[in-house]
Amino acid sequence: WRALVSFDDRLKEVIRLKWPNDLVVGEAKLGGVLVSQFLAYGDTYRVAGLGLNLAWMAERPKEVQVTDLQSLLNRPVDRLQLIQSVLREVAAGLTGAEDALSRDAAIEAIRNR
Repeated sequence: WRALVSFDDRLKEVIRLKWPNDLVVGEAKLGGVLVSQFLAYGDTYRVAGLGLNLAWMAERPKEVQVTDLQSLLNRPVDRLQLIQSVLREVAAGLTGAEDALSRDAAIEAIRNR
């Protein structure tokens, strides 16, 4: 959410997180977030994925409500600028935890919501 708002602050008023992992505008799905954790070789790893509808070029499906950033902003989406916004927010989130235990606790709290 923060990455999208830092990309364009007009999105602050319209995008919300719908449990468990959808990014929505009203009832229309804009994208989703997925975080997975696994153990390998005695270490814990986390993988996060973000999927966003940037520009819907085909006819929208009638059976599901969807939207895209280009339609919301009424302008083309600069993909590089969007990726930079996402990476800045990810970096801020990872460095924001005082230590690994705080970071792990925060991630676990998010996963358990």
